[in-house]
Amino acid sequence: MAYYPTAEERLLKAFEMTNTAKYRRVQANIAAALSTLYSNMELNKKAIQYAKLNISLRSDTAQHYKAFLLLGNAYFKAGLYDSATIYINKSLSSTRYGIKASAYMRLAEVAKVQGDLDRSLTLTKKYTLYIDSLHLAKQSDDILIAEKEVAEQQYTNNLGYQNNKLYILIIVSVLLICIIGIIYAVLRKSQQKAHYIEQKQSLLEKEQQDLQQKYIQLKNELTQKEAEIASLQNNINQQINNEEKKKKLQQELDALTRERNALAKEALEHSEVYSKIERIINLSFASDLGHQL
Repeated sequence: MAYYPTAEERLLKAFEMTNTAKYRRVQANIAAALSTLYSNMELNKKAIQYAKLNISLRSDTAQHYKAFLLLGNAYFKAGLYDSATIYINKSLSSTRYGIKASAYMRLAEVAKVQGDLDRSLTLTKKYTLYIDSLHLAKQSDDILIAEKEVAEQQYTNNLGYQNNKLYILIIVSVLLICIIGIIYAVLRKSQQKAHYIEQKQSLLEKEQQDLQQKYIQLKNELTQKEAEIASLQNNINQQINNEEKKKKLQQELDALTRERNALAKEALEHSEVYSKIERIINLSFASDLGHQL
């Protein structure tokens, strides 16, 4: 094949690059690939050489069986059937159906070449048996893989369902918290407003009581002033011939009238409802009295 030289060159280069203890396993795989390549190129000596290297580089016993089969194939293609039989028989200790099937197929070919047709037929039957077992095992693996995929899908679906439930629960919880927060804020605002109104009402009632008391006090003082004015008016009326004393009394009367008017105004200002207070201020009283005098 045209690509064989290129493949050989690259594999040999890779083999040299991995020529350290750290890469023994990788180098063993490269040696196996080179052995297969040389077998296909019908370079049997090199195929045997790298098949042996493949065995020597393997530390895993399970991998030795495949390496034995590879070396047995190399000997078979080189026409060294006895050596081929020895190494192929070693590979039969493997538990892998694929290796056993390949080994029995190659042993059947060796027996056929050597003219032992009965043995070849027996080995061919074993080959067929292991091929069937391999197919059954593969089917079992496929079933297991399918069951695993179904289980994983069910788990994923269940996980998704649980996640959706969790998301819904979180959203509902957040909404409930928001609603409770709003209700609490409204109730607190209502309570604050009610408390404010209560305080305001209490303050207004106190102010109303203070105004009422002040109003009563002023009204009493106003009544007293009116009595003083009436008494003074009588004195003025009695002083018909004494103009000087009458004039002095009139001045006192005017002063008392002004005091009474001031008290009346203040009483009005301290009244609870202006419209319900009888007007006790007769601003023209002093003027009328002055005209009478």
